[in-house]
Amino acid sequence: RALRERLQAAALQAENRGVRSLCAKAGSTCAALLVATRLVWGQRSLSDADAAVLASLARRKQLERLTYLGLRQNRISDGGVCALAAALRGGSMRRLKVLDLSGNRVGAEGRRALGNALEAPGALPSLISLSLNNAAGERRLTLEEAKVLAQQSAHAQRHKRLLSAKGLVPQ
Repeated sequence: RALRERLQAAALQAENRGVRSLCAKAGSTCAALLVATRLVWGQRSLSDADAAVLASLARRKQLERLTYLGLRQNRISDGGVCALAAALRGGSMRRLKVLDLSGNRVGAEGRRALGNALEAPGALPSLISLSLNNAAGERRLTLEEAKVLAQQSAHAQRHKRLLSAKGLVPQ
């Protein structure tokens, strides 16, 4: 098992410069990333591109051990959050209990994507905490509130498309 993990880490380092860059920014090694159950990578100036690298690793089941993903106070916006949400929706991080994206620039699109991931059957069965507060003083968004936000946002988008189709709202 240890040999397999070392070989996976070596392949990971060789194949993806983005992963190496992400690990360097986070002050971690690629080998440690593969066996981690907790990533506490707050205030590391991680970007949407870095979040997309994490999403790619998750889709390849290389982050399936994670129970805690702390990405607070980075530079992640809707693009990075949508990439992470797509990976989460696919069920690639089923053990994840805590996702902390507070202090990032998560807008309506990112919140909607996360809400949709929460609603996907079996995608996040262990999740108990999701933090999305963007600025000081905002409170934590509960899982139920995230789901409601996703539903409201989807309803608003359908309504806007309907009005647009009738020529009532410019596209």
